[in-house]
Amino acid sequence: MTTPSRAVPVDPSSTGSKPDGSSSTSSKPDGSGSKGSRFAGARFPGSKSSGSGSRDSSWQKDDGPSLGNLVKDLPDRVTRLVKSELQLAKLELTTKLKAAGIGAGLLVAAAFFALVFFAVLVSAAVMGLAEVLPGWAAALIVAAIFLILAAVLALLGIKKLKKGVPPVPEESIESVKTDVSVVTGKDAR
Repeated sequence: MTTPSRAVPVDPSSTGSKPDGSSSTSSKPDGSGSKGSRFAGARFPGSKSSGSGSRDSSWQKDDGPSLGNLVKDLPDRVTRLVKSELQLAKLELTTKLKAAGIGAGLLVAAAFFALVFFAVLVSAAVMGLAEVLPGWAAALIVAAIFLILAAVLALLGIKKLKKGVPPVPEESIESVKTDVSVVTGKDAR
């Protein structure tokens, strides 16, 4: 029974032999290993460079930008970062507003169908009473019940509105006046 082979990182001191003792035959000139290896093309400290036989020192020296160049590029990079963050925020806000708009539209549709359901329910109540009473009397009784409900709700609403009008935070204003008088040292009374 054979087990699948795993990719093993190249040991800097190895000379072409695998950890299990077998020799490796690489088709690549840089000695990076087999075709399917996850280390294919990777350079390790001490590995030979392609064809010259000398050590590859590119892992020690970074040909990247210097500190001065990075500092010089910082404003441009920050500007690009801020712009991309703003674009991301705009996209996210647009997506959320679109979803909220669709949700609001669905709620309006649900409210409409609930109103239609309520109208059908009222007509069913009228028809049910029409089995016992004449149809006109059943309709009048159901209408009177809804009139009484509307009057009670209107009275409760007016009572609550009077408590809320005018919408001025009177207690907060008094508290601020007291605070100002304490800070200035004047008596507010």
